[in-house]
Amino acid sequence: MKVEVKEINETRKQLLVEVSGDEVAQEEQNVLGAFSREADIKGFRKGKAPEHMLRSKYGKNIRQELSQRLGTRAYQQALKETQIDVVNVLNLEGNEFTSGEDATVTITIDAKPEIKVPDVSDVELEEVSTEVTDQDVEDTLGQLLNERAAFEPVERAAQAGDYVKCSYEGKIGEDPVSELVTDRPAFGTQTSTWEEAGEPKEGIPSVEAIVRGLVDMKAGDEKDVEQTFPEDFDVEALQGKTATYRLSVEEVREKILPEMDETFFKGLGVKNEEDLRKGIRINVEQQKKQKANSTHRRQISEALQSRSEFPVPESIHEQETQEVLQELVNINHRQGITEEQLEQNKEQLHSVAQESASNRIKLRYILLQHAKDKELGVEDKEVQSVIVNEAMRQQVKVEDLVKDIRKDPSIVDGIRQDILVEKALHEILHAIKGEDCCDG
Repeated sequence: MKVEVKEINETRKQLLVEVSGDEVAQEEQNVLGAFSREADIKGFRKGKAPEHMLRSKYGKNIRQELSQRLGTRAYQQALKETQIDVVNVLNLEGNEFTSGEDATVTITIDAKPEIKVPDVSDVELEEVSTEVTDQDVEDTLGQLLNERAAFEPVERAAQAGDYVKCSYEGKIGEDPVSELVTDRPAFGTQTSTWEEAGEPKEGIPSVEAIVRGLVDMKAGDEKDVEQTFPEDFDVEALQGKTATYRLSVEEVREKILPEMDETFFKGLGVKNEEDLRKGIRINVEQQKKQKANSTHRRQISEALQSRSEFPVPESIHEQETQEVLQELVNINHRQGITEEQLEQNKEQLHSVAQESASNRIKLRYILLQHAKDKELGVEDKEVQSVIVNEAMRQQVKVEDLVKDIRKDPSIVDGIRQDILVEKALHEILHAIKGEDCCDG
């Protein structure tokens, strides 16, 4: 077999494999021999049936087997001679063979690009403090107490920190805000919702004028509050606009923090307040180290991507884009975005998905190349550990998951690659940060 490579683009190629008529004839005889040994033809012992009878009864099967054998051999020969790292076989043509006639098998593939891992040793990692202050401990303790607080109805005006059941409707002039921000109801109209009076909380969508305005209101009270949204407000339809909200209160509840007594400590699995504060300090330190590690991983990942220029195989990019796009759609659904709104923004979503997919693939290729360059390996016990953790996550038996995995060997290959990617990134970070790398 003679192999020729035709370049379509930097990663897509056609492998043209010439199969001589003699090779076709020889392989056809091998196929006929195999069928003859197994054929059940009346009046003839196995292996003794005439060729014309074999062809008459099994002609289609013989052609299929010949096509399969020579097509596979052509592909294997092409890989052996070219040493191309194939990531996807897209098409195979010309695998209809006639005994004694030359044929050309055309195999269209996407190949892994050549990759050189860039030097990122000069990247200045962001300083992220891992020091735990007394205030950090107090804040975390406060969160624990708040999470376990009770809320008792009170017959008085609301104070800062109270939870208030209220309703409100916003208008800009005569236009309801709810019609301008259909995907963000918290800024339009709410009925019998609970708000914490006093100061807006970071990460919780709310109208500042409403949260502040609830202070000194009691059940049955109504009033108007005015909110001017900043020019850079994250809801575009409200940027720089002033809305008036009609606010009414139905109920006020006082937040009662739990007593830090024996029952409280027992519920948290600690002996006393000193033990609790010690545990909080350890947990906060671990969280800060994890945050620092995540920040540095992101920085290194971005540096590796920005300092590398190589094409991404089209078929892999298309597959990854679809996965990212589905992730984005799921996130938008969870945020209350409607199908109609998604349809309106589909081009933007697709563009974001394409860029994200390209970055993901590039980073994975770079880290796998680094793992190869540094001869990093994966032990079977590491793969087993991943499988056990996944079984726990899915809440299934390990042996059942293993049975499913065995049906598709590529799953284990994927697990090994994932482990290598993590090892490679850890190795790069360790080279930069030294012994302080990757705590937590």
